[in-house]
Amino acid sequence: MSVWIFDDEAIVATHIGAGLGQDSVTMHLRRREAGGPFDRYVEHFESLWNDAVPTGSR
Repeated sequence: MSVWIFDDEAIVATHIGAGLGQDSVTMHLRRREAGGPFDRYVEHFESLWNDAVPTGSR
């Protein structure tokens, strides 16, 4: 999954299976309410980013 976050908007590309980029489902999310889809995707992305370890550092 690829996620691009801009203030209260995000582009989320799901990258299904072995498909190419143009075959991916892509969503344009806008923050409308606390705890909605935008917040859930951002929280998921941030948790993955915070747990990430640079290659070769283990």
